[in-house]
Amino acid sequence: MKKVCDNKFDCTDHSDESAQCNIDECTLAEKPLCEQKCVDKPIGYQCECFEGFALDKDDQKSCHNVDECYEGTSTCSQQCEDKIGSYKCSCVKGYQLEKDDHGCKRTDPEPEPYMLLANKHYIRKLSLDGSIYDMAAEGFDNVVSMDFDWKEKMLYIVDQGRLRLLRIGLDEIGSGLNSYETIVRHHVFGTEGFAIDWIGRKMYMLNRQERAIRVCELDGTSCKTLIRDRIQQPKAIAIHPGKGYLYFTEWSLQPYIGRMALDASPELADPIVKLAEKDLGWPNAITIDFFSDRIFWGDAHLNEIGFMDFDGGGRRHIPAQRTSHVSSMVIFDDWLYWSDWNLKEVIRCNKWTGKNETVLKKIIQLPNELRVIHPMRQPDFPNPCGDNNGGCSHLCLIGAGGNGFTCACPDQFVLLPDSKTCEPNCTARQFACGGDDAKCIPKLWYCDGEKFYER
Repeated sequence: MKKVCDNKFDCTDHSDESAQCNIDECTLAEKPLCEQKCVDKPIGYQCECFEGFALDKDDQKSCHNVDECYEGTSTCSQQCEDKIGSYKCSCVKGYQLEKDDHGCKRTDPEPEPYMLLANKHYIRKLSLDGSIYDMAAEGFDNVVSMDFDWKEKMLYIVDQGRLRLLRIGLDEIGSGLNSYETIVRHHVFGTEGFAIDWIGRKMYMLNRQERAIRVCELDGTSCKTLIRDRIQQPKAIAIHPGKGYLYFTEWSLQPYIGRMALDASPELADPIVKLAEKDLGWPNAITIDFFSDRIFWGDAHLNEIGFMDFDGGGRRHIPAQRTSHVSSMVIFDDWLYWSDWNLKEVIRCNKWTGKNETVLKKIIQLPNELRVIHPMRQPDFPNPCGDNNGGCSHLCLIGAGGNGFTCACPDQFVLLPDSKTCEPNCTARQFACGGDDAKCIPKLWYCDGEKFYER
């Protein structure tokens, strides 16, 4: 193109020096040819837009505002407000905007955040910069998942080898397995994902074997199967009590990332909304950034990390490199942390750009679960169930949107017409247990000399 309109005939037909050469259409035009910027070319002209605007793909002349917040290009650490041709970053309570007008810094350095990393037999404590790596607990058979409850300072652990769901105080993790409380011992086989609803005070479990999602009280009582056989190979789960939804990944031949209300929207025939279905292989890990309203996931087959908004829009990928088989992930402040099965590493990078990718720790065993322990990972939201459990006799589950609730009953119980009270609906071959955790058990267990007090 450098030889076009250079006053030298380089083509035998002289077409490179046409009559249209060196005419400044932008200046000579009686009316503006472009909405914002007109750039003269050797032949003709080209319209361009100012920063923060994009050229219309159809007319190639007009410019429209770019929503950097939706597109995920603003790199605002938390909140982003779109403006015409620009945007504005801000931070939630407990953070202040940094000098670059993009990042958010915690105003209170206490408590100091740390990570818990679980593999089959151990749980280790890891500092956010990787400088501290200590044994926190050992002696497990196969820890596949865990989560914490900051309000009561409890850690919940799914030990697939022992077929137990255990809990212990965060400050008592290293006190030995005899100190751990068993809160669930049935329906543990096949559990893949586990998450705490710290507002509604519930725990949710993805069971791959039963192809089900279950909910229980935090002490393991009043367990209810929310859906069964509508999912094939569920893998990971994350909960947003403020929105009233749980998000999960599905590994089947038609993988997807789905959303379901915490009460499973009993009024709907199918409560699952598929947010992402295309360009997925093995969506293996999922986490929520509560302050930027984004879902992050890791794909263990496509070896990549992506994010999108809560409705599946604004989907983007992060150009991180060490993503051979992402097994677990978590967002904290400006950083994305993840563990990788193939590399046997814990890594972090900037959550938007993938920059400053750093290996925090190389490990020997396969890393199963990673959690950042800090109250900012469980921000406060209003509880629609209030202080009286919503008036429900058993389960009060937060509804879609986070504003309402549904009274629900444990398995084999039915809800009475008052929509508040549950009563047992045992079969002729079952016995109705009383007490705080009323349930139906086989009559064969009646007077068999063994107390049925464990969940």
